[in-house]
Amino acid sequence: DDFVIATGKSVCLERFIELAFAAFGLDWTAHTESRSELFRPTDLAESFAAPGKAAEKLGWRARFGVDDVVRFMADDII
Repeated sequence: DDFVIATGKSVCLERFIELAFAAFGLDWTAHTESRSELFRPTDLAESFAAPGKAAEKLGWRARFGVDDVVRFMADDII
C-alpha cells in the first residue's frame, strides 16, 4: 500500500526556501533569482499532503512541522 507521510499543513515554497537558506545563515533573496518566463503552468506555489490514510491505517501522526524538518535536513548535511 502507498502512504503519504506529511504534516497535513500547507507551506508555500518560498517559506521552505527561506528556512533552508536560513539554516546555513544565508538570506535566500541574495542567492536566488526568479524569472517569470521560466515558470511552467503546472508549477506549484504551495503544496499540501493529506496523511489521513497513514493516520487511520498505521496510527502515524506527524510530530514535527516543516521548520523542524528543514532544520533536521540541514543539520544532517553539516
